[in-house]
Amino acid sequence: MSDRTGNNERSARVVFCERIEPSLEAVSDIEAGRLVTRFQAGDGDAFAGLYKAYFDRVYGYLKVLLRSAHEAEEATQQVFVQVLEALPRYERRGQPFRAWLFIAVRNYGIQHLRKHSRVQVTDPIEIGRHQEQNGSAEEPLDALGWISDGDLLLFVERLPVQQRQVLAMRFMLGLSTKQIGEVLDRAPNDIAVLQYRALGFL
Repeated sequence: MSDRTGNNERSARVVFCERIEPSLEAVSDIEAGRLVTRFQAGDGDAFAGLYKAYFDRVYGYLKVLLRSAHEAEEATQQVFVQVLEALPRYERRGQPFRAWLFIAVRNYGIQHLRKHSRVQVTDPIEIGRHQEQNGSAEEPLDALGWISDGDLLLFVERLPVQQRQVLAMRFMLGLSTKQIGEVLDRAPNDIAVLQYRALGFL
């Protein structure tokens, strides 16, 4: 009887814990933070780690924005030169390095488009009218399963600049709506609308 009572007391004290693994983006942000700290402490080689970690995403974003692989390659190199020069002054301030990085990337890309007179200004009312005329799918991504990535990129390139940026940051870079809003200097609700309309068009 005492054994049974003892077992009940021990089982009452047993606590089950679930181990929650951090997301890949969270792990990436932690590693980037370490590399930035090392670089700012004088380890010049740490920048190579940041370059390797973010080159593909910076290039992919600029390729979507600029619609040219050659221009995207050149722009990616220029962005990293600017980042190298600005990194000693970087302060985290609650946002991960990739959010800060893509403010620089976005600004460079927009300047490049303006320089070459390729910024498309689309009236939001016209975009809304187009959306209403064509209807809206509840699950727009489901309709894209039958086309290749290359074909999808062709459709994405037809979107207005800000919608292209939102899709690239959301689905290629994994930034949250709030982080994209900080990069583009827009309210989170505006970002959600841009994403919805872009996916609706696709």
